[in-house]
Amino acid sequence: MEGYEKRSLITQRYSPRIGWPLAGALVILLTAFDVLEGSRANLSILYILPMVLFAQSAPRRGLILVAGAVLVVLTYGCFLVKYHQHMVMQQFLVSGITNRSFAAGSNAVSAVLLYSWVHFRAYWEARYEHLTATDMDAFIFNQIFQSLEHLVAVILCLILTAATAAMDLVTPGEFNFAILYAVPVVIVGLTEHRLSIWIMVIMGVTLSLVGYLWGAPATAGVPQQIAQSYWNNRMMACCMLVGTGLVMHLGVRSRGLSQRIEDSIMTRGFI
Repeated sequence: MEGYEKRSLITQRYSPRIGWPLAGALVILLTAFDVLEGSRANLSILYILPMVLFAQSAPRRGLILVAGAVLVVLTYGCFLVKYHQHMVMQQFLVSGITNRSFAAGSNAVSAVLLYSWVHFRAYWEARYEHLTATDMDAFIFNQIFQSLEHLVAVILCLILTAATAAMDLVTPGEFNFAILYAVPVVIVGLTEHRLSIWIMVIMGVTLSLVGYLWGAPATAGVPQQIAQSYWNNRMMACCMLVGTGLVMHLGVRSRGLSQRIEDSIMTRGFI
């Protein structure tokens, strides 16, 4: 138990403590800009970035689910405020609330996935603290599980990506299905395979552009500012995918650095 406590202190020492305050500040800024910007932008698309950042540094695992619920409330709350302030939005209620639902759904699903991942990771780390050199069965099982975990995650991500791309091609351009590509990026990021993260990001960005440029056109007869917002929000979704990939990548790198530092200290006999 003493070794476990000391090892935990090492991990905490090198963990990104600035992550969750930065995530909170980012949520405040996004919410303020979303309300003040006007009727054209859907900044709730970017809420997934503080969601992932917070999950990587949350002081308590349960707060990840709380954060996800808060972001869902803010997503719809900002829409309601803008809906009553700008009459032009009332003409496009269906597409507006649908795109907000895409953002809210992505945040909710990501929160559940990240919470489950952190919980499962903590369980295995606590279990392996008490393994001895003779516990080969558990060690072999862990190696097999890690290999299958990545394979299953990639297959699931490809299925979700293909389904999202198909829907994006056949629905009008005002529906921003590109928001949903964030979920496969988060799923594959949980396997801590950095190459796979960027493959999913590139696929998501590419399919987002293909779906908008060559998919079903947007409904005709809308004001120019609204038509332009469809493209702007699509570009925002692409930036969100790149940002999510970057946050996941840096999280994997940070955990790898902490593990190497910890292993070095353990090897030198300081614990």
